[in-house]
Amino acid sequence: RLLTLDDLVSGLGEENGRWVFDACRGIEHEEVKSTLKVLPKSITAFKSFPKVSYPELEKWTALLARDVMKRVQLDNARNNRIPRAVTVGYTMKPGG
Repeated sequence: RLLTLDDLVSGLGEENGRWVFDACRGIEHEEVKSTLKVLPKSITAFKSFPKVSYPELEKWTALLARDVMKRVQLDNARNNRIPRAVTVGYTMKPGG
């Protein structure tokens, strides 16, 4: 709330300034679009935890993999499709 509507309109123009102002306050004027027949494009599993031992890391990795595979199997049964790619990410904070 550091910038007023006038500040945003001045810097971004009327339409974009108003949109940013409203969005920051949880106001959205677009109609909600139905997603009933839209298939999800990804299946995600995420776990964040403090520094752990290798056995703990192995346990969590196996748990997440089982969870994703259950969802892939369910998606395959419902929608007759299989994933084309798998992405695994790992991030360690500095000093961790």
